[in-house]
Amino acid sequence: MSSERDQSKRQILWAAVILIGVALVVSTVLLFGRKLPGLWGEWASTLIGVMTTPFLMEASFILIGISIVAVLNHLASSRLGDEWVDLEKFESIEREKKAMSDLSYGDFDETTLRSAVDVKRFARLAADDAAGFARMMREYLAETREIAASWPHILQLGKVDEVLMQLHTCKGGAAIFGFARMIAMITELEKKTNIASGAYDAQVFEKELVLVEHAIDAWVGGLLA
Repeated sequence: MSSERDQSKRQILWAAVILIGVALVVSTVLLFGRKLPGLWGEWASTLIGVMTTPFLMEASFILIGISIVAVLNHLASSRLGDEWVDLEKFESIEREKKAMSDLSYGDFDETTLRSAVDVKRFARLAADDAAGFARMMREYLAETREIAASWPHILQLGKVDEVLMQLHTCKGGAAIFGFARMIAMITELEKKTNIASGAYDAQVFEKELVLVEHAIDAWVGGLLA
């Protein structure tokens, strides 16, 4: 967190230096530009006329401000590596997801499926709408998968606290639905020393999500009644 604050301070400092520099250049041209001899004086007079035209002046300063922000953001993004994506890791996760998704709940033994979910809680929460409750759980899993996709990159940037906060939110949803294995996994990951030391494995987490999805299918299909 302190490194993020230091980075913000440096960006503010650079922006201030650039703005002060622009202000000094503009002030110098306005004050002394017309006193320059020859061609330089004519050029400065023309420039002063443009700069002091109300609409052009405002548009120029807006453009300068936007340019400063864009340059600083680009430099920060390049330095932090935002423009680089670990394609090999992403592709391996996608392959794992496809391989697991190609299976059905019939490819898992009942003990494994039951270990992933709390079917008694399912029955209590679903009441008479098992299909609707299953749809809600699948939506939660889809949102969790979307959030988790960014964790490797966020951790690479050192933003551990951000991932911990998102993990806690995901665990809250898992607790509501009764995803026992997910709760246990996230509880371990929530230990800051674990997540910071590289304990998070995107492929393992994806396997758990797919297993829960198959357990939901098995419950809807009557296998885990």
